[in-house]
Amino acid sequence: MIVLVTGATGYVGRHVAAQCLAQGWQVHLLCRSDSIVPPLLVGRIIRHDISGTYAELTEVLADVSPDCVLHLAS
Repeated sequence: MIVLVTGATGYVGRHVAAQCLAQGWQVHLLCRSDSIVPPLLVGRIIRHDISGTYAELTEVLADVSPDCVLHLAS
């Protein structure tokens, strides 16, 4: 399973992403370029930095082709 997670640098998102990894899923994070990935996830995820344009989001979705999107950003 391929999952794309928004908000994974926050408390809930980092734990949800870690649980997805524990299930053997491939985890992609959608982040702002200034976001710091929690140590819990470093080296275990694929990070996609975007500045917030629809073009960037569309490109990431096309490249990743996730089975699931977990939108946890607020």
